[in-house]
Amino acid sequence: MRYYPIYVNLHGKRCLVVGAGQVGRRKIATLSECGAAEILVLDPGLSPSLAEELNTLPSVVLARRDFTSSDLDGRFLVIASTDDEDLNWGISRECADRGILCNIVDQPEKCGFIVPALFTQGDLTVAISTGGGSPALARKIRQGLGEFLGGNTGRCFCS
Repeated sequence: MRYYPIYVNLHGKRCLVVGAGQVGRRKIATLSECGAAEILVLDPGLSPSLAEELNTLPSVVLARRDFTSSDLDGRFLVIASTDDEDLNWGISRECADRGILCNIVDQPEKCGFIVPALFTQGDLTVAISTGGGSPALARKIRQGLGEFLGGNTGRCFCS
């Protein structure tokens, strides 16, 4: 399957992240950087130190509890990044039924969208995707862009 590339404006949008492990934390930080109005983070095992770290990010609302279907109410975008494959798949199906964009980390076949590897420097953002087939290759290309461009891009004035 080929994906349609798109950049989404999250201003004023309510998002949900289920699972705040290492990958979930990266997704939370990116959503915050992109201006989501609210990012509800659900993780019953959230440690106090991690909660303190996440509370420094704009728009993050933490809840140390399990996911319930009502958590999807009013959400524009959902990311499920738990280690419970059945839970992730259930969230994905329910999002599909409701027409909510949903990403299940590392399982493109269960997603409404995938998240590409991103290279960002100043105003320049390059998205690299292998359609979910080889995240390692996308990551390697992203790293190569950083080496190729160095720190010299500053503001990007493209036509």
